[in-house]
Amino acid sequence: MQMQLSRTLIAIAAFLVFQCPVSAQNGWRAFAVPFPQDRYDGISFVSPQVGWVSGALTGIFSTTDGGYEWRDVTSILDSNNRAPFVRTIAFASERIGWAGVLGKPKLLQTTDGGASWRVPPGFDSSVVGGVCGSQVFDEQTYYCVGAWSARQYGQPHFSTTTDGGQTFRQQAMRERITTLVDLEFATPQNGVVGGSIGGGPNDGFACILRTTNAGSTWDTVYRCQYVGTQIWKFQRRGRDTLWAAVQSIGAGPPLVLTSVDDGRTWREIEVRYANGDPVEGVLQGIGFITSQIGWVGGRGYHLYETRNGGATWRYVEPSITGLNKMQQIADTLILAAGTSCGALNIPQFLANTSVEKGASQDLRADLEARHLAGGRIQVTSSHRAAVRSVHIYTSAGQLIHTVQQPPTHLENFIVDIGHMSRGVYIVVAFTDVDMLTAKVAVQ
Repeated sequence: MQMQLSRTLIAIAAFLVFQCPVSAQNGWRAFAVPFPQDRYDGISFVSPQVGWVSGALTGIFSTTDGGYEWRDVTSILDSNNRAPFVRTIAFASERIGWAGVLGKPKLLQTTDGGASWRVPPGFDSSVVGGVCGSQVFDEQTYYCVGAWSARQYGQPHFSTTTDGGQTFRQQAMRERITTLVDLEFATPQNGVVGGSIGGGPNDGFACILRTTNAGSTWDTVYRCQYVGTQIWKFQRRGRDTLWAAVQSIGAGPPLVLTSVDDGRTWREIEVRYANGDPVEGVLQGIGFITSQIGWVGGRGYHLYETRNGGATWRYVEPSITGLNKMQQIADTLILAAGTSCGALNIPQFLANTSVEKGASQDLRADLEARHLAGGRIQVTSSHRAAVRSVHIYTSAGQLIHTVQQPPTHLENFIVDIGHMSRGVYIVVAFTDVDMLTAKVAVQ
């Protein structure tokens, strides 16, 4: 009885902390989204202001003000007159979106921002066990996979449409893999899918397949040696860098994976504290904002954070709880969905963050900035990848200047902003493979 009361008090405290939309929790601003019956598994924003979250038995909610206010857009119920188990959600625009479901009706589509939903006409639910992971490329092109448990939801599938749902190509995957949870494609042709082989969450081995022809053929590019493991979520960082969280229910160590060649090869990283002890809990969601700084999390606990590319991790409390999915939007925000949901302002966070010892490379050594006379900043980078854009932010995360077409390589490049007040500014350069940052002080 006392344990049950303690859990109740903890749940109430978590509700009060994480539903506050203006509090900063280790950099994370919690959304004022209604408390879920289970958790929010899916999140999809099309701009910093407009987005949706979805959850098991909780439904689908939308925001148009960056997460301060939410509207219930669950207009379809399951056979038990409840909100369906919406596992994943993906919007191509403010109008067109998709919701993947475990159980019936398995896949939903909206053309009015969620005001109404329907099963897309070309989707055959009878050959699909459920949808766990999804990716949208544009209003016509949508890919999805599932399910995390073949025993509960049927055989794994890879389903795609390139005509807005009028027709689907639904590929049975049981000859290649046992379960499928997520996918990550660089283009409609090139990408990876992940789940487990040889069994389910308890007795399978985490596995990743890769295709270069939209799923016509597949290659196994990773298989975990530990039983009771499963690929849960992917995240892409730039053109060639991928991360993956490995759910581990067996005796193996907590793992994340990284690839720097667009998924062709993968490296295991054990998720451990600085003292060498493994972190607690089952890892599911993952998100990195640079090659060194990122988070992992899962059911029942807050986030683990690394500032040295995964060499060591620390527990971040309070922060987002029960993490399942992360999404980066507009180069300035990373979003998270779980038992609580929220956003982190990347430039503002980087202004108060340093890369720690053990990093494979110090990002700040790759980008240097110094203040010249007036409102000019000199920027130099030793990074080999082509630069796409350069942005200047205040230490509070406010964008004050953007160079949309900088030189391909930054060498003593002058950014002329005009008048600059005293203070610390953040220079962010986006390349084809990463985001580089540097601080500059204006005296």
